[in-house]
Amino acid sequence: MNSYEAASFIEEKIPEAHIFEKSGRLTLDINKTICCLTEFLKKKFLMHDMESVKKVLRIADTIYNKGDHTVKASIENIFVFSLSTIMPQEKRKRRELQSNIPTTLFHLYVHQIMHSNI
Repeated sequence: MNSYEAASFIEEKIPEAHIFEKSGRLTLDINKTICCLTEFLKKKFLMHDMESVKKVLRIADTIYNKGDHTVKASIENIFVFSLSTIMPQEKRKRRELQSNIPTTLFHLYVHQIMHSNI
């Protein structure tokens, strides 16, 4: 899956994420696309819309697993990295969010956390 296919996939699965550019076209910039997806995740988490949060996490996992090198790098560097910024301090809420992160993304998240102090 290349950048355009990833953007198209997101738009198909969650059109309310608004990943279109102002021109109404899908962006070919995967970083912009993943930033939009990340902001949508944050918004839904703050609204306590866990069904949408789960859906976004599954979509990000699918894109990561099927994506080319550029798509994978964007998911790792933007989406997974941002999980730290939305991770709640309260233990119960943190566990709820962590339990919904797909295994592949959770391993990437843990790896980033473990190596962030180097």
